[in-house]
Amino acid sequence: YRGRDDSAQAHVLRRIDDFCERWMQNRTDPSVTMEAAFSWLRENIGCIGPELSLVHGDCNFRNILLDGDRVSAILDWELAHPGCAAEDLSYIKTDVEKVMSWQEFFAAYLSHGGIPVRDAAIRYFEVWADVWRTALAAMCHAGYLNGEHHSYLYGSIGHNEFYNSLDPLCANLAAL
Repeated sequence: YRGRDDSAQAHVLRRIDDFCERWMQNRTDPSVTMEAAFSWLRENIGCIGPELSLVHGDCNFRNILLDGDRVSAILDWELAHPGCAAEDLSYIKTDVEKVMSWQEFFAAYLSHGGIPVRDAAIRYFEVWADVWRTALAAMCHAGYLNGEHHSYLYGSIGHNEFYNSLDPLCANLAAL
């Protein structure tokens, strides 16, 4: 990925635009919160650095195998894409903070060759994670209503998750 001329910002913007377009085409209800969130993400892209990284896309403790006290494998790479290292860091931060301080983890990450990222970039991707989860939930519900799938469970969970995630997303945006 690093041999390409694109920046991490360009890759992230393409993902945001793609997700926004899919959400707009598949939503069941309009949402001012989602519109504001997509706008905020586009307007604040400058808080992430330009350095392009390989992003796992689902970096959490459920996708890590341990052998004693060391990581022996990272699993489930189907969501991997070029982007910004802060995306994976923001995604795993909640898991890390359950077992150690974020500062201690981040220092170890950097000492083992991790790419430096700003706190603002981590926060940016925390908002992005809220946005893609909320949009995905809405699309799951819409898929059921539009006959793209026939799983009532999948459709109803999507419906509930969409509406349950709007308030926290709104609170995150208001706190910025």
